[in-house]
Amino acid sequence: MVIELHQLTKDYGEAKWIFHVSTVFHEGITGILGENGAGKSTMFKLIMGLLKPTHGEIIINGLNLWQDDALLKPKKWIGYLPPESYLIPDLTGEENLSLVSYLRLRETTAWKTLLPYVELLDLQTALSDPLKTYSSGMQKKLHLIASLIGAPQILIWDEPYNGLDILAILQMKKILTNYASERNATVLFASHIVEMVEELCSRVCILHKGKLHYHDTLPKKGELTSFYTDILLQNTKASM
Repeated sequence: MVIELHQLTKDYGEAKWIFHVSTVFHEGITGILGENGAGKSTMFKLIMGLLKPTHGEIIINGLNLWQDDALLKPKKWIGYLPPESYLIPDLTGEENLSLVSYLRLRETTAWKTLLPYVELLDLQTALSDPLKTYSSGMQKKLHLIASLIGAPQILIWDEPYNGLDILAILQMKKILTNYASERNATVLFASHIVEMVEELCSRVCILHKGKLHYHDTLPKKGELTSFYTDILLQNTKASM
């Protein structure tokens, strides 16, 4: 599933969080690299229709989000894993997954197709417990499962490893790569950890201060860190 951005801009008063970004995301895993405040999360919220662009267009699978009365349909195609929690603390893990299942598919048991992932992440015994009793890592795992409900063709994972221990990170990588391959999904994977992007992704998109500075295949293995650092340094000097 293809995501097209055309001169995408989002202003907050005089500040431009996203500035004239034009690019196309195809099937496969694309790493979205950028320091904190680079515009990654803002771009994601624009793609999902949670924010309206000041200028520009967003086209998903041929539908123009703000011109074709198409805000609702693409939401069914997107699974979102945000950096912060959005599930309900007083509900159990199972109740939260049932709620997301109902909101997405009008079927409370839809999440049960993901039981192999629940078991891989060692969450099965915690599903009857309230979310507020979960550790931060367990909450992140539950959000990861929730993002896959309905087999979305687009995954947007924003800093998905925050709060996870090393074993859970390895499991997360396995789930992501298998899902992208089996579903031919379009995956946007945001990070500021270069090594993780280099390991998981076939393409990389580099944002800096709201501007797109690179979107293409990865440089040669082991060279992304210096490539990324050079872009940051060049643009920092240019702004001084």
